[in-house]
Amino acid sequence: MRFSARVILGLSLLVLAFTGCDKKAQAPNIRVTGFHANPAPTGARTGAVYFNLENLGQGEDLLLGGSSNVAQTVEIHQTLEKDGMMTMQRVEQLAIPAGGKVEFTSGGYHVMLIDLKKALAEGESISLDLDFKISGKVSLSVPVQAMGGALKAMEHMDHSQMNMAPEPVPVDGGIDQEQLDQMEQADESPVEPSMGNMDPSKMDMGTEKKHEGH
Repeated sequence: MRFSARVILGLSLLVLAFTGCDKKAQAPNIRVTGFHANPAPTGARTGAVYFNLENLGQGEDLLLGGSSNVAQTVEIHQTLEKDGMMTMQRVEQLAIPAGGKVEFTSGGYHVMLIDLKKALAEGESISLDLDFKISGKVSLSVPVQAMGGALKAMEHMDHSQMNMAPEPVPVDGGIDQEQLDQMEQADESPVEPSMGNMDPSKMDMGTEKKHEGH
């Protein structure tokens, strides 16, 4: 009996160990990238934070909300179009599937900072904690960047593949720049005079002098 009890206990511990390993293998693995907040002037009530959420694990996780040092309340919102009007609604929780990715962008999902405690000045950073059901709290230091700041990345693009030729520019009279250039080139070209269009009064009517014979 004593031997049987030991065997049963050992098997139970082995089952628990395998169960724990299986749960760990199916756990989510959340990664947050591209996070930034929009500037907000003094007196503004709300702000917005954008980022990309990627689940590299084998199990689903849920984003439940968050908190920040610059806002009284932090909520997940989604921008939707209804009857031709853009509206925002609160999302209580957002599923991040295993191997999935969710983008938080303008016009879609975003984190709303409500009742701001201070202005959000470009160049500074704010603290943001995201709360997940399984992964727990993920803390971020979010830079404040203007929307137009993303355009600076174009300076590092490969312009060799872009068509940089300017389009014809319209000018007065309905003539485009290309036609104007052709006209200017024509003006610079030598023109053969036409006898039919010449004014006889302006023609040199002199004749060769006759040499008198001796």
